Amino acid sequence: MKDQNTDDLYEKEALESIIHYFRHQKDKKEGSDDAKKDKKKKKKRTALLIVCYVFITLIFAAWILFYLYNTRSKKEAYREEGITAYQSGDYTKAEELFLNSLAEKQWFSENMDADTSMYLAATYMKLQNYEQALVVYNDIMSTNTGKISKDSIKSLQTLATALNDVKNNSISDTDVEALTYAAKGGDTTMYLYLAAYYAEIEDEENMLSNISSYLASNSGNSYTDYELSKYYLEQGDLDKAKSYIDHGLSAGDDLFLDGIQFNEAVWYEKNQDMESAFTIVEELHNTYPDNEAYENEYNFLYTRLNVDPEPVNTDADD
Repeated sequence: MKDQNTDDLYEKEALESIIHYFRHQKDKKEGSDDAKKDKKKKKKRTALLIVCYVFITLIFAAWILFYLYNTRSKKEAYREEGITAYQSGDYTKAEELFLNSLAEKQWFSENMDADTSMYLAATYMKLQNYEQALVVYNDIMSTNTGKISKDSIKSLQTLATALNDVKNNSISDTDVEALTYAAKGGDTTMYLYLAAYYAEIEDEENMLSNISSYLASNSGNSYTDYELSKYYLEQGDLDKAKSYIDHGLSAGDDLFLDGIQFNEAVWYEKNQDMESAFTIVEELHNTYPDNEAYENEYNFLYTRLNVDPEPVNTDADD
């Protein structure tokens, strides 16, 4: 009887062990399935996050490109229109357009803005607003990244200062002495100041002397080419005049370019090539219709080239 009970107990324990085993295996399988499901869910969430991130990044990049394209187009459009207005002699319009271009914000536009500012300063010089030109040149000097030669800017600062002082009659004999002393002491840009001063008061001898001193240690510019070609034309030295005209036309500095072009027309006139002279003056007259000197030269050459072949007085009139 005892043995029977023992066998029953063993059978019961064995059965419970088997049941427990299968339950464990079932739980293990269900746990594994849940883990797989969780893993799949995590993968889906990760993939969804990646897709969302890429989508947002693409939208942001597209927005930046759109912004840059539009601001760049607007900034450059103002600048290009300003250059066109400047080259056509509409300096008031050019000033407005250059200021609009500089007001437009754009990344990495420092070099372009520096060049636009040079055009703006030149525009003020053309408008004889030398004080405002000097403000712009000073700003260019302080923010220059190296694209523009500091020596060139300094020369233009000096020229703008000289022309402004002459315009305001604010140069005294004492100032001239001090400037001469400074020039001889090593600040050779002062020779350019003095040259501009003497040119304005029509003291050609001192103008020539100071330009020569300036050029001894500095490169020429459109102003020196203009004044020297004008001087040698008046002196009748056509070869020297032509050398400064050619240099000025090819130098790439257009601040006094129209004056150099006018001197070229005079050079052709003095060489009896009236047609070449008229071609140049006609373009200058069309570009700068309010310039009295260009208008007078245009009328003179037009008359010379369009002489009436019929004499005014004939024998029949007698």
